[in-house]
Amino acid sequence: RWSSTCGNRRRSRTRLCAASSCGGSISCSGSGSESESDATPPCCPINAVWSRWNSWGSWSATCGSRTRGRSRTCGGSFCSGTPTCFGSGSDSESDSNPPCCPVNAVWSSWSSWSSWSTSCGNRTQTQSRTCSGASCGGSKFCSGLSSNTRSDSNPPCCPVNAVWSNWGTWDSWSATCGRRTQTRSRICSGSYCDGISTCSGAKSLLRSDSSPPCCPVNAVWSDWNQWGSWTASCGSRIQTQLRTCSGASCGGSTNCSGSRSSTRSDVNPPCCPVDATWSAWSLWSRWSSTCGNRRRSRTRLCAASSCGGSISCSGSGSESESDATPPCCPVSAVWSSWTTWGSWSATCGSRTRGRS
Repeated sequence: RWSSTCGNRRRSRTRLCAASSCGGSISCSGSGSESESDATPPCCPINAVWSRWNSWGSWSATCGSRTRGRSRTCGGSFCSGTPTCFGSGSDSESDSNPPCCPVNAVWSSWSSWSSWSTSCGNRTQTQSRTCSGASCGGSKFCSGLSSNTRSDSNPPCCPVNAVWSNWGTWDSWSATCGRRTQTRSRICSGSYCDGISTCSGAKSLLRSDSSPPCCPVNAVWSDWNQWGSWTASCGSRIQTQLRTCSGASCGGSTNCSGSRSSTRSDVNPPCCPVDATWSAWSLWSRWSSTCGNRRRSRTRLCAASSCGGSISCSGSGSESESDATPPCCPVSAVWSSWTTWGSWSATCGSRTRGRS
């Protein structure tokens, strides 16, 4: 049979070399087979087939996840062969190890606002974000701030406790010299919003002068000495005692106020014989009149004798005198008697008359 049903085909045939006999040649001349091609073979149907794949195309990107494609052509059908090819005319592949694409860092979302920086008064909150994600040589920097701050527009009032003011200046010394002190004070104020209104510590300070000026000390009297002897043995008599003015220092006065000596009378002296004596004249009495001839008088007493003395006094116990230059006595003017009536102002009718 032909080697195929169509197209280039061959067929062959064979022959046998029959065995010799009676000593004949045991081989046959020539070939025991031959073949031939079909000079006009039937046409063989040839189905369309794919061409070779074209070269791969360019990658879809220069880096990162990327693909590339290639294609082939379906053709060559002949002699009623199938004109289509099984499969796809295009192919693609992903890069299993693509070049890394530079990715710049980007900001994360803002964080939640933090707690307030204080519980009251001027206070702030912050929020932050992170710049990250840079890879493959991309920029690690992000444009903008990494944190944001806001102030409380209506914060709670902060209690403020009262505080001491600065110390005031020292007051004047309590004395100009000697042991002396001076003070200074300060004020507790400024409490606010229910803060404590009192301050811890002293409101005032007291200090002593460690080297005060010397105080002048005036001289003073010593104690009185003993009383001296009586000035007489009887009657009115006195005793005297003395004291000393001393002790002045630091420019103080060397004088003492008062007397250096003191006297006292004997309230119950021994009786001395005393004759009766006139007392001093009394004051003159009033003039006997306010003007003109007038007199006045005065008196004295004869004091009683004592202790056996004479009991009478020599002379008078009264005296009087005239005023040598008495004041003139005023004499007031007086009316004389009326004169007799004058003549009538008319002889008849309504008329008057006068006198003086």
